[in-house]
Amino acid sequence: MQLSGVKPNFTTFASILLACATMGPLAKGIEIHQRVVKNGFLLNTTIVNTLIYMSAKCGIIHKARELLDKMHDVETISWIVMMVRYEKNGYIKGAHELFVKIPHPNAF
Repeated sequence: MQLSGVKPNFTTFASILLACATMGPLAKGIEIHQRVVKNGFLLNTTIVNTLIYMSAKCGIIHKARELLDKMHDVETISWIVMMVRYEKNGYIKGAHELFVKIPHPNAF
């Protein structure tokens, strides 16, 4: 895409980040993260959720949490992605901590 002058959109970034998370090339994921910031996509919830997933899946759980904490509009899926990645990385206490912080809608 770069060689042909095509600018990536948020779908491109989300797809590449998901591929990095799945295949595990952390260095490439970090490079893509930098491009996300440079291109102004860090306010996109889908992109940030994918960054959280990729960071935690590649073992940098603290970076994933930083991303969650800096999100402007945290959606339920954002909390769930982080809790699942905590659990998958063996941080049960972190997952529980987030669970109790999730704004639960009043059922009554």
